[in-house]
Amino acid sequence: MLLSDLHLYLDRFRTGRDRIRVLEAGCGRRTHFDYAGAEHVVGIDVSDRELAHNEWVDEKIVGDVQSLPLGTDEYDLVVCWDLLEHLPDPTAALDNLVRAVKDDGIIVVGLPNVASVKGLVTRFTPHRFHIWFFRVVRKSPRAARGEGPFPTYMRWSLRAPELRRWAASRGLRVDAFFAYESPTQQTLRRQYRLEGRRWSVLQRAVRVLTLGHVVADETDFAIVLTPRLP
Repeated sequence: MLLSDLHLYLDRFRTGRDRIRVLEAGCGRRTHFDYAGAEHVVGIDVSDRELAHNEWVDEKIVGDVQSLPLGTDEYDLVVCWDLLEHLPDPTAALDNLVRAVKDDGIIVVGLPNVASVKGLVTRFTPHRFHIWFFRVVRKSPRAARGEGPFPTYMRWSLRAPELRRWAASRGLRVDAFFAYESPTQQTLRRQYRLEGRRWSVLQRAVRVLTLGHVVADETDFAIVLTPRLP
């Protein structure tokens, strides 16, 4: 599935729902989705500096989603996007988010695929390499100013099969799963002319050499979780 399918999924979820309350964990400078029409949007981030630039949330909370009390049955839509890979204890954060969602709500989690070339390189390279990559290869102005990237842990518990098992153990249903190639990798492939036949050959080679355990194209995924109603 494509990332655009997730946007359609969220549009369908919001159709006919009034006064939606949204929580986005790790939102930083802006929300990752358009919450137009929501009654109240809460953004949580550990960095007050990042939150200060966010004009898309109604309420800003500085805190660590791994431990900050978020309430119980408070939100219709909980979003956690590109955050869990930066946490030493992502399971604690997920458990916290589960408590915050309503019984008829959904949790949307987006993160890098640990079992991809991108994920493995990120996991096994030092943070200084990530800074160099953002500054030199991605030419990120924020990295040049010393504003990122954040340290990355990429715990094995974030692999898709492990997340599915965790969801089942918490009484959650996986309502949708979207695997996709990140826009950043797509841009870099075009920049270095790694497309067409070259890209197809590399994809097949990675799968063969790793016995199908590692992929080159599905660098990221999103998973939608819903509570199992009694």
